Amino acid sequence: DGSARSLTPTDWAARAVGLEVEYGASRIVAEANQGGEMLRTVLESVGCPVPIVLRHARLGKRARAAPVAILYAQGRVAHVDALEDEMCRFGTDGMVRSPDRVDALVWAITSLMLSAQGVPRIRAL
Repeated sequence: DGSARSLTPTDWAARAVGLEVEYGASRIVAEANQGGEMLRTVLESVGCPVPIVLRHARLGKRARAAPVAILYAQGRVAHVDALEDEMCRFGTDGMVRSPDRVDALVWAITSLMLSAQGVPRIRAL
């Protein structure tokens, strides 16, 4: 989880590319509803070496998360602890802000589910 607040577009793009390099990611997946091609342009401007996959949200966060929740129930997904608090609050009336980390997790795992063939375990960082 490389979440950060108040970064310039160049800074968040450099951070994303740095994490991609550190973890050996095969792609960067981004929700395009609130940025579209700007996301791709900024990531490319800092030298993103992997494909940039833009996803468009057509369903609500809960509906998008349902297939991923099934993978968790099956024990096919593991993650680092940084997401746990937000995941526990997701869907509760007490959640004030949009669950950005959970949303990013859902996009990443959905992308992996769509491209992975027979992968028994997926680890989201």
